[in-house]
Amino acid sequence: HTPSSGTASAGTLNWGTAGVYTVQLTVTDGTGLLSTPARLEMIILDRDQATWSWLATSSGVYYSNDTITWVAENSGLSGASLVVHKVVIDPATQDLPDNSKALWAATNGGIYTTVGTAGTWAQKNPGTVGNDWSDSPAPVPGSLNFKDISFAGPRLFALANWQNGSAAWRSWLFYTDNAANIRTAGTAGTVDWTEV
Repeated sequence: HTPSSGTASAGTLNWGTAGVYTVQLTVTDGTGLLSTPARLEMIILDRDQATWSWLATSSGVYYSNDTITWVAENSGLSGASLVVHKVVIDPATQDLPDNSKALWAATNGGIYTTVGTAGTWAQKNPGTVGNDWSDSPAPVPGSLNFKDISFAGPRLFALANWQNGSAAWRSWLFYTDNAANIRTAGTAGTVDWTEV
């Protein structure tokens, strides 16, 4: 990078290529005493690897690159699933170009996954829901509104709520192991989710 070092009180560092760089700052006073070096690791991505923006809205998922032009990316979504509460990027694909990233969405119609821009969303709902609240009948996966989704270590968590016959709201938390089969975009099916 340029410059490799400097003594200015303020300055600019420029890198010509993507990579991981360590920036070190040392402060000295008028007598020559030096501070303990402060280090910061910076990850510089290629332009096509940068995540510009994915937006969850009440009318679906939208993607914007550096032109700030929002483009609908809703292939495979319809009806209730177009009410999207959150979109996350699978950590396993975070450093890939945007058209290769695996995405997950929490919607009113279920949990969906796809790969990159112009991909097709595929549903990955829990197969059954326990009757923890003694509701009769027990909720079916299709009646759950998924509000949030996030990765924690090797697992993917999903938060859902449901309104039973007496209009009482219930909440559920599910997780699934971060296995390769749950990342198969374009393939709808039941994922082995565990209710918490």
